[in-house]
Amino acid sequence: MQFKTNKIYHGVAYYPEVWDEKEIDKDIELMKKLGINVARMAEFSWALLEPEKDKFNIGLFDYAIKKLGENGIMSIMCTPTATPPRWLTKEYPDSLYVNRYMVKSNHGSREHVCFNSPEYVERSRIIVEKLAEHYGSNPYVIAWQTHNEYNCPPVDECVCDNCQKQWKVWLKKRYGTIENLNDKWGSAVWSTRYNSFEDVIAPRPTPNGHSASMSTNYSLFTQDTVAGYNAMQVEILKKYVKVPITHNTNRVFHFDNETVFEPLDFVAFDDYSTEDIYQEILFMQELCRGLKPDTPFWEMETSPSSTGHLHGNKPMHRIGFVKAEAVSGFFAGSVGFSYWVFRQHRGGTEMPHGHIKTAFGKESGGCVNVLDVTNAISELNDFIVSTKPSRAKVALMYSDKARMFVNTETLGGNNYSNDIYAMYKAILKNSYYRDIVWENSDLTPYDVIIVPYVAHISDELMAKLKRSAERGATVVVGPYSGWRTADHAYYTEQAFGPMEELFGSEVEDIMPFIGQNASYSLYGMEEPLSFMGAVVTGGEGEIKGGYLNGKSLVCQNKVGKGKIVFWGSKFTQPLTEKFLDSVIGERVERPADVEEGVVYYQREGSEGEYLCFMNMVGEPKKYKINGEYQTVIGSASATEGVIEPYGYFVAKKI
Repeated sequence: MQFKTNKIYHGVAYYPEVWDEKEIDKDIELMKKLGINVARMAEFSWALLEPEKDKFNIGLFDYAIKKLGENGIMSIMCTPTATPPRWLTKEYPDSLYVNRYMVKSNHGSREHVCFNSPEYVERSRIIVEKLAEHYGSNPYVIAWQTHNEYNCPPVDECVCDNCQKQWKVWLKKRYGTIENLNDKWGSAVWSTRYNSFEDVIAPRPTPNGHSASMSTNYSLFTQDTVAGYNAMQVEILKKYVKVPITHNTNRVFHFDNETVFEPLDFVAFDDYSTEDIYQEILFMQELCRGLKPDTPFWEMETSPSSTGHLHGNKPMHRIGFVKAEAVSGFFAGSVGFSYWVFRQHRGGTEMPHGHIKTAFGKESGGCVNVLDVTNAISELNDFIVSTKPSRAKVALMYSDKARMFVNTETLGGNNYSNDIYAMYKAILKNSYYRDIVWENSDLTPYDVIIVPYVAHISDELMAKLKRSAERGATVVVGPYSGWRTADHAYYTEQAFGPMEELFGSEVEDIMPFIGQNASYSLYGMEEPLSFMGAVVTGGEGEIKGGYLNGKSLVCQNKVGKGKIVFWGSKFTQPLTEKFLDSVIGERVERPADVEEGVVYYQREGSEGEYLCFMNMVGEPKKYKINGEYQTVIGSASATEGVIEPYGYFVAKKI
C-alpha cells in the first residue's frame, strides 16, 4: 500500500499522555497557528497502555486523536514496544539485553530488552494487537509506525541466552550440517572446529577475538532477528489497519533496512544533522528514496532548533536551515516533515532538546523555523504532489549487509558509514544527480553504477552487474568489493572469486600500504597510499615505491556494450573525486553545475521536466544551468546566478 496524498504533511511528535487533557486545546491552537497538520504519538506509552500485566488502558489516546482530528490535525499511531514496562522486565529478567561485553542492561530508558526473548515477543504481540484492534479503523489515523528506531546505538547485538538458542537454530538453517559450517568458516584455523551446532557459541568475550566468519554471521543473524520481529508486528497490524505502515530509520541503526522495510508500505527516517554536515541529511533522503523508489518517504523526526540531552546540546540551527532541510527533502521525494518534539519534556533524559512549546507553556524560539517551513509548503505543495523525482543516471550502492562485513574487518581504518558517506560526497561535489540503490534494487535505469565496500558480492548481484554492463552501463566495482566469500573468508582459487572473471586482469596480490612510502599516480595527480590494496598489472595509473612498485590499482574491461571498472584500494578524497568525475563524466552529462552548498534535483510530471535548486547553507552560492529552462517557482535566473542563503527555486525545461 503506497502512501498517497494530495498534500504535504507538516508534523510533530506529540505526547498527550504526559499532560493534563485540558492542555490539548492550547496545543491545538498553537499547532494550527504554525501550520501543523499531523501528530505522531504512542511510541513510548506501553507502561500507561498496560500498567499491569493484562490490565489495559488502550483508550488512552481516544480523546487526543478525536480533538486533533476535529481540528484538521491527523494522527500517526505507533506501536509502543521500544519501552517495555517495568513489570515485564521484573517478571522476565531474562528478557533484558546483554551486549557483546556481557553487560546486562538494567530496566530504563528504551531498547533494554532482547528481540529473541519469547516473553517479550509474546507481550509485544498482545499489546500491538490490542492497539491495532482499538485504533485500526479510526478515521483520524492516517498511518502507523512500528516500534521506534530499532537498535539505535549504543544498542547493537544481544548475546543473551535467548540469542544463544536462536543463533544455533539460525546456523542450522543456513548451513545444514556442522561439517559444512566448519568448511565454510575455515574452522581448522586456531582449532575452532565444532562437533555440533550446539557447540557454536555466540561471540561473547574471548582473549584474541573471534573469527571473521563467526562475527559477521552473528551480525547477519541479529539483522534477521530484527526483521523477523518487525514482520511479526506488521502481520498483526495488517489484520486491522487499512492505512500505510512505516518505521523510522537512520543509517547508523543496527539492522538491515532492506529486510525491515520489505513488508512496510513507505519509508521514514529520523535525522538531527547540523548545517556543517548537511550532506548527511541529503544522503538519508536519498537512501530512503532508494528503498522504495516509487513511494514518497517521510522525515519523521528532526529538531525545530537544536538537539539536546542531559549532557549537552548540538549547536542551534541558523534561522533558515530547517527550511532548507525540509525543502531539499520535498524535492528529493518526501511528503512529510515532522519535528521532535512538540512540547518540551518535563522530565527524562532529553529535557534540553529542541521543541516548539516549552514545558512551562510558552512558544519556543524555534517556532520561527516551523513557520518558515509552513510558508515553503504553501508555495511548493501543488508542485510536489503533482510531480515525482526523476530517476538518475548515476547509482551509488549502499548495503547494510556489507556494513556488517566492514564492521568485522576494519583493517585498522575502514568504517563503512564514513567511507560510503565520503563516496557520496565526492559524487555530490562533482554536481552529478544521483540515486542511492540497494543490493535488491532494479539497476536497469542506470548508466553508471558504483559498488564500493560490498565485500561479498552474491551470485544474484554479480549477475545483475554483469547484465548492466552488457546492456551498456559502466559498473565500478570497489574498493574492497567482491573479495570475501558469503561466510567472510578468502576465496582460494582467485583473489576475488567469480567476480574476478569480469575484471579483464588477474588480481596478483592484496597488501597493506602502511609503511611502504608508496604513492599512486593517476590523472596527473600523485597521492600517498596508506590503505589495503589489491593490485593488477597493466591497468591505469601506477604505484610508485614499495613492494608493489609499477603495478596498478585500477583496470577496465569491456563487457558487452559497457564495461567493468575494477577499483583496488581507497584513495584520498581529492583523488576519489577526480576518479569518480572521470568515470561518471564519460557517460553522463550534468544538467547543472553548482557550487558546494547547493543541491539540485530533477523532477517530472504531466507538465514537463524540472530542475529544483536548494541552497543548504547560510551564504550566497553560485549555480549554472546547462540547457534551456524557465523559472516557475522563485525568482532566480533560469540560466546562471547566485542563490541566496537557504534559498530555493524551480526551473522548467523548455
